Amino acid sequence: MAQLDVRQKLEILADAAKYDASCASSGTTKRNSKDGKGLGSTEGMGICHAYAPDGRCISLLKILLTNSCFFDCHYCINRKSSNVRRARFTAKEVVDLTISFYKRNYIEGLFLSSGIIGSSNYTMEQLVEVARSLREDHDFRGYIHLKTIPDADPELVAAAGRHADRVSINVELPTTPGLKRLAPEKSAERIAGAMGEMKASIIDARDASKHYKSAPRYAPAGQSTQMIVGADAATDSDIVLRASGLYDAFGMRRVYYSAFSPIPDASAILPLKRPPLMRERCLRTQFISEMLAPLSSRARLTSCLCASVRPSTGRVSSAEPPPEIRHSTKSFSVSPCTIASMRSDACIPAASGTGCAASTTSMRCTRPAGRGGVWW
Repeated sequence: MAQLDVRQKLEILADAAKYDASCASSGTTKRNSKDGKGLGSTEGMGICHAYAPDGRCISLLKILLTNSCFFDCHYCINRKSSNVRRARFTAKEVVDLTISFYKRNYIEGLFLSSGIIGSSNYTMEQLVEVARSLREDHDFRGYIHLKTIPDADPELVAAAGRHADRVSINVELPTTPGLKRLAPEKSAERIAGAMGEMKASIIDARDASKHYKSAPRYAPAGQSTQMIVGADAATDSDIVLRASGLYDAFGMRRVYYSAFSPIPDASAILPLKRPPLMRERCLRTQFISEMLAPLSSRARLTSCLCASVRPSTGRVSSAEPPPEIRHSTKSFSVSPCTIASMRSDACIPAASGTGCAASTTSMRCTRPAGRGGVWW
């Protein structure tokens, strides 16, 4: 097998990273100036566009450390049995790429994930080394998002939180039966345990920062997760209820939905085509339910919906929202008629038949007592 250069690795591993929805990227038509006409290109490999809290569009280098993996999850393009071209970066190559791109003003941060090679601990060590080297050796102050591995040693996951702005652990699928069927090597209990430990570490760090100015930061942008929708038999109701549980149990800053799409040499137990608009329906339902929920629940997504939110008196937030969240600058005035319409509309089954009955969808949409039309 011929040795790949860094550009070839970047082409392979940037393409492999596109399936991860935890970095919201924008799309456009492909064009470049290789023929000498015009200036610029939209084909920068590995660069995705995201949005800062103040509305600025910023760019992140979004890549995998490797697309090799010893897991054989049926829905994953990078599974062990998949016939795809493999590549692997060293930690130093990722660091050098990030610094090089940053100095050329191509990017303002890094999103790094990976397949599992060698062992969970070895892969986690490599991911942490990238972030450590950027922070300590190069004094990199840009945004870093690291995907962590549930089976890795808790000390390694903790190290990731000390160097990264945001960490995330993929919940993979909406239901435990679906996970057992499509990814039998992974454990819902281990994933939940790792999320719980991450939440506790984030809370401890925030408490420490209130008492000690020198307290080290720990994942100041919190944790997020991603689930694949459309690969198993989970209904819209299952998905939204699962997301609601993740917000409540683990303090998630964001639950991302990645729409399943057929992959080459797919397993026979997978759908032949993606269910239409399932991800979009779940996103709409999630945002509507959070907009109309009581204050304690709605606060989790307020920063995603309105840039003009002001903390209440005496409340200070030191953690900046992640750059992949784009804020709206509008306030919403919701009338009772609109509320009823939104509730019913969000639960209408899609024409494809893959939706859920309105009676089975729990929206948790109760209007706060004694509040006016503007709800934040």
